[in-house]
Amino acid sequence: MTATAMTALYPAVPAGLGTHNPVTARLDNQGVFGPLLVGFGKWLPVVVQPSQKSHLLPCGNGQQPKQEGKQPNIQAIGRSWNARAILAPHSPACCLPAHPAGFLLITHRSTMIRTLLRTSRPPFLLLPLAIVALSLALACRYGADWSALPSWLVLAGALAAHAAVNVLNEVYDARSGLDERTQRTPFSGGSGALQEQPQLVYAAHCLGLALVALVSAIGLYLVWLRGWGLLPIGLAGLLVVMAYTPKITSSPWFCLIAPGLGFGPLMMLGSHFALTGEYSLTMPVCSLIPFFLVNNLLLLNQFPDLEADRSIGRNNILIAKGPATALRVFHSFQLGAFLTLLFLVLGSWLPATALLGMAGFIPALALYRGLKKMPPGSVPDNRLVALNVQVNLLVPSCMALGVVLA
Repeated sequence: MTATAMTALYPAVPAGLGTHNPVTARLDNQGVFGPLLVGFGKWLPVVVQPSQKSHLLPCGNGQQPKQEGKQPNIQAIGRSWNARAILAPHSPACCLPAHPAGFLLITHRSTMIRTLLRTSRPPFLLLPLAIVALSLALACRYGADWSALPSWLVLAGALAAHAAVNVLNEVYDARSGLDERTQRTPFSGGSGALQEQPQLVYAAHCLGLALVALVSAIGLYLVWLRGWGLLPIGLAGLLVVMAYTPKITSSPWFCLIAPGLGFGPLMMLGSHFALTGEYSLTMPVCSLIPFFLVNNLLLLNQFPDLEADRSIGRNNILIAKGPATALRVFHSFQLGAFLTLLFLVLGSWLPATALLGMAGFIPALALYRGLKKMPPGSVPDNRLVALNVQVNLLVPSCMALGVVLA
């Protein structure tokens, strides 16, 4: 298609663009962006080649816009086969001063997929695997079949729910500017994906909502399969997923217990009912172990982000009560998880082999010593946070192995 034809099809395309310009390049199946890029008073077609990565295209005067820093004030999102594009408004910091349409930021499809995948924080998805493994091991003691369809649906639902929370958290933090203010670590501060590709915030939000829809569909099928007793757990879980970042993080005590509530009682009780069709007295007590541990997982991760969280109006326990109180709560939860496992075995609620879960608390000893030696006002280093992650993964995994071996 020639520049003349394109100008006729898209009247807002600036006149005088030559075919050497990528904006007026040949339209083919390598990645055409055209329909409905509506933004700062302009409609612009875009062509992207497979070899291209994210970059800025000039919009009419042949000058390359400045690329340093983040690109603010995204006004419109476009869709294409192989590209994702935005039209940003005029800004002296990052736009073409001579052209009121601003610039186009193009993202190739492979970059988009990679970025959206990063927003789900794949390394963190090991946690629901460990929790579901424990739930499945306990359900098998009540006659559930681990290879049946409900088992795989429970696993898929747990992974999708956690991924949805992660993606939506990334979106809200990108829009609030929080991730711009945090010191990113392997365990906190977000993935950084949307800071590198800010034009994909809308796409990430759509992904988060799609994951919520997937969780809802799986939940409705399991309700149909097992009965209405699963519905209250499912609705409570969806509420936590949707409200965690925008609402729950402003309430100190609810923010403290919401992660453990989601991965402990809600995930374990819901999984057990979905697999067996009934509730068990063992499960509420057993679910206290991930309840305490996952609360601690998020609590320790909040230390590096203390000032950044405070700056955008969050009010977690660390902000409301201070680091000293937060650490006392942390140690209490750690002890609570340990004593709960001991109680379950000594009370014959779980087989003696479930004491394999005690092996998961070995990193907790080094974690306790490290936190005790930490100077007041300092932040736990990555080694201590990694030990906390190990406890969260090892305890339910080792418990599941012990239950299977019984």
